[in-house]
Amino acid sequence: MKDKIEFIKELIDLAEERELSELSIDFKGMKVSIKKESQPPPAPTMMVGAHMASMLTPSIQLQADAAGKAEEEPPSNHVPVNSPLAGVFYRASKPGSPLFVNPDDIVERDQVLCIVEAMKIMNEITSEIKGKVVKICKENAEVVGEGDTLFYLEPVE
Repeated sequence: MKDKIEFIKELIDLAEERELSELSIDFKGMKVSIKKESQPPPAPTMMVGAHMASMLTPSIQLQADAAGKAEEEPPSNHVPVNSPLAGVFYRASKPGSPLFVNPDDIVERDQVLCIVEAMKIMNEITSEIKGKVVKICKENAEVVGEGDTLFYLEPVE
């Protein structure tokens, strides 16, 4: 019983850390559902990766909190860099390392902009153009969905 309580506490901590509105699992016959009340409707469902994947079955699903995520229409010359997969967005290769890019940086074609971790695999996201970083749309360690805009670049010659 004590192990189950500790496991549930870890799930609550994970939900709070990732600012999730809902977390539901079915693990070894134990069903747990954690919901944060008074929140707007959650974002689309996505699979858990990272450190929880080894502890839980693949049927666990997380729903990212979409509160306050409305995006403004960017200028027509700004090129979006979208996430090709769902995962966790990281601005540096590891904690304490220098950030890959900052606002106003000029990036070269094929330069690494960030990492999206999915299922314990670190996927480098690179620039398809030479450009100036005009906006970073996600926070470090934020859960992102496939197709979410991560950056806006302004092309430069």
